[in-house]
Amino acid sequence: MQTIPIEESISFSQDALTHERVSTIVEDGQSFMVQECECKKEQGFLGNPCEKPLDCLMMVVHRQIAVLFL
Repeated sequence: MQTIPIEESISFSQDALTHERVSTIVEDGQSFMVQECECKKEQGFLGNPCEKPLDCLMMVVHRQIAVLFL
């Protein structure tokens, strides 16, 4: 784990992946996590529930890099 000093930016990239690339990442993944969407969860508490599933975020650890699928 790396500690990032406060007020320092973290580099990232955001790409649209092909179906084949996503399949490869998932098949080669070392660990997986599914998480509830915080926006949908919060809106549900406020009386504005979303009709779509809450479990919509998936993170895969692939070659020591965490890949987040939204």
